[in-house]
Amino acid sequence: MLHLYNGVEIQKLGLGAKEIYSLDEYKKEYEFYCYAIEKGCYLFDTSAAYGRNDEALGQAIFDSGKRNKIGLMTKISNPQQKSDDIRRECEAHLRYLKTDYVDYYLLHWPHPGTYIKAYQALEKLYEEGLVRAIGVSNFNIHHLKELAMCTNIKPMINQFEITPQLTQDALVNYCKAFDIMPIAYSALGEMSDNLHYAEPIRYLAKKYNKSTAQIILKWNEQLERPALTTTRNKEHFMESFIDNVGYELEKREIFWINSINDNIRVRFNPDTVDFSVN
Repeated sequence: MLHLYNGVEIQKLGLGAKEIYSLDEYKKEYEFYCYAIEKGCYLFDTSAAYGRNDEALGQAIFDSGKRNKIGLMTKISNPQQKSDDIRRECEAHLRYLKTDYVDYYLLHWPHPGTYIKAYQALEKLYEEGLVRAIGVSNFNIHHLKELAMCTNIKPMINQFEITPQLTQDALVNYCKAFDIMPIAYSALGEMSDNLHYAEPIRYLAKKYNKSTAQIILKWNEQLERPALTTTRNKEHFMESFIDNVGYELEKREIFWINSINDNIRVRFNPDTVDFSVN
């Protein structure tokens, strides 16, 4: 368990969301969320941008009866940022998620022209107690600096892409310097061959008798930042969430994994993404 600067706890490993646009997808996601909660996964990430995912996750958490154990993270989509009533959008999230509070409430992207005002609305929600922690996602250093000049409560979280092939050291270090918790999404690099066949990953997987995914997640864990994985394979889920125990990477091995970095992204770059499409 880790702690945000306001004292709120957060698990070291969480399950990320997939987009849901059909009843069949809804049923499959709901069933997997139920399975994950039953097995002890207590950190979940979703967003208004993922179709009906909020509904599937909210129903699974409600049916589990374990809401007080679960860290629930959701995000305001770009279209929602354009709304003049972020509180209304938050209340919609709460209805879909079948809860009266959100643990971690983030802006999904630094949407130009809207993210300052939207974050200021998050500050009010935080002060009112509707959310336990606020933060951002996909914010680079210059976005965080601009935010700091216009707001009173600094983000508790910045969720962005971090893998051994995209370590984003400058951004991670900046966040840590200001007590902003970096959270790694796409933590397994979408299982790219370039990452999972890298020499350090393969060597350490063989040394510790673990999968390459387990080594990458252990790397994040020992660097004390939460990581999100989107696996829907039950065997891979158990490897990541239950069985990745009984060993620690040596400090020099962590440095070796860091050396893989070649600034390869598998997701969008916040500074070049086309915001005009949404």
